Amino acid sequence: MKNLLLFDSDPMFRSNIISSIEADSQLAILGEGDNARDLGGYLSGQHVDIVLIGLELSFAERSKLVGWTKSASPATSIAWLLPVDEDGGFSVPQFIDGIDAYLLRNIEPVELLFCLQLVSDGGKYMSNELYLVIMADKLRHSPFLETFASQQTAFLRHEVQLLQLLARGMNEASIGRQLSMRLPAVKRQFALLFAKTGTKSYASLIRYAVQNGIVS
Repeated sequence: MKNLLLFDSDPMFRSNIISSIEADSQLAILGEGDNARDLGGYLSGQHVDIVLIGLELSFAERSKLVGWTKSASPATSIAWLLPVDEDGGFSVPQFIDGIDAYLLRNIEPVELLFCLQLVSDGGKYMSNELYLVIMADKLRHSPFLETFASQQTAFLRHEVQLLQLLARGMNEASIGRQLSMRLPAVKRQFALLFAKTGTKSYASLIRYAVQNGIVS
């Protein structure tokens, strides 16, 4: 089981995040708080897999906190939650070496769990919305990239593969056998795709994939 620490100034938000994490038997909350100064006590003398941070700190404060955490516990991964305004808008952060994942505070539980599992296994993750904003900015300044851009770039290779098999009429069980995946893992991946595309059924998911050129 992987363990994590959660630091956020909003107790209700922390409670919601904890409820989502506790629903996954492979993750456990080691501790929580509203101030990063408490981090040192948890890192002292015990292993911590992930630190999930939603504190609004300046770039200098974030850099200092990340540097100290990596120095104290090099194997600990760091996931950072970015603030989102009432209209769903957010600012692209200044990226810091040592942060392994950037998420938006309005993240869906299924995406949060997917991210935490990925990061705890040594992976990196970026919110799809954040990725698209960054790519859109790059495309405005790079005609070369624009020539080769497509909606498909916003999707990981295994996500495209799942969508292609779904579009061929395969059900979850068949897709699992085809990809050597367990059924719960297939369901989790499709739940993430629903959250990512804003769809709620397999029919609408296929329609989204076809309309955006992800599958033909």
